[in-house]
Amino acid sequence: MTESRSRTRPGADPMTQQLPDLSFTAFHQMNRPRYIHYAETFLHNRHDAEEAIDSAFEQLLRTWDKVLRVENPSGYAWTVMRNKVNDHSRARRRRPPLLDDEAFNTFALRDAVDPYGQITESLALMRAMRQLTERQLDVMVMTYLTD
Repeated sequence: MTESRSRTRPGADPMTQQLPDLSFTAFHQMNRPRYIHYAETFLHNRHDAEEAIDSAFEQLLRTWDKVLRVENPSGYAWTVMRNKVNDHSRARRRRPPLLDDEAFNTFALRDAVDPYGQITESLALMRAMRQLTERQLDVMVMTYLTD
């Protein structure tokens, strides 16, 4: 007989009041803030970021036993989160963030001696970033575009 991975609230009907596994609760508490920060970079809005990330965590919770059996649970969860952010962005008909007008609203452009040269350089950077794999882009976002 296998041990149940979830607990029930005291006095509650065990069939309807399941609590998340403690490992899921810990994972959620450790990762939700940084996932939301990542999502805000792409969605430009705290509410939308929280909605996308909560949706990702709901999906992870439904399949938590499976998530724990994959070789890299954190990597799997990151992929789920990134996909939910992309889905949320498409559902809201937002342009990709690298093509957004905000991409030009940089300190480099505001302080540029040659604004046209800076725009050319920024466009070249965006073209290069579009060539990155998803993982490489994630690293760039987490390193340079988030606090």
